[in-house]
Amino acid sequence: MTYNVPALVTANTQANLSLASVGALPISQFTLSSDQNSSVSNASAAFDGLTNTYYNTVSNLCWIGLDAGVGIQASISRISFFPNLNWTNVASKMLYSKFEGSNDATTWSTLAKVDQTVHTGWNTFASVDSTPYRYIRFSHNSTSRCNLA
Repeated sequence: MTYNVPALVTANTQANLSLASVGALPISQFTLSSDQNSSVSNASAAFDGLTNTYYNTVSNLCWIGLDAGVGIQASISRISFFPNLNWTNVASKMLYSKFEGSNDATTWSTLAKVDQTVHTGWNTFASVDSTPYRYIRFSHNSTSRCNLA
């Protein structure tokens, strides 16, 4: 995930805190969450950098997400994801799933919807909302079981 330093941060403060104008946050910066109980969730499988490990659930309304933490928000410009490699027809599994953002983990705004262009391998969608959010998630239903690598 990339971030921008707010416009009102002075050059001196930026230098003192070693802030770049644009940078990348490591996955360790975020708290992972999902529709499953945290003690049984395999949410980390979706963020481990491997394309052969997946988040998986049996929930009818599944979701998997990131919490940037108190006082941190991310403005998402594009979303890249890798669906389950074993699916022969990815669209039949993921069509109409969505990526969402929230600042209260209750009210969600759509960042991107998965359409018929989804395919096996890496997919990238542009975000339709540039609002900064603390929480980012992927949500769908039992058709996809939220199988993302």
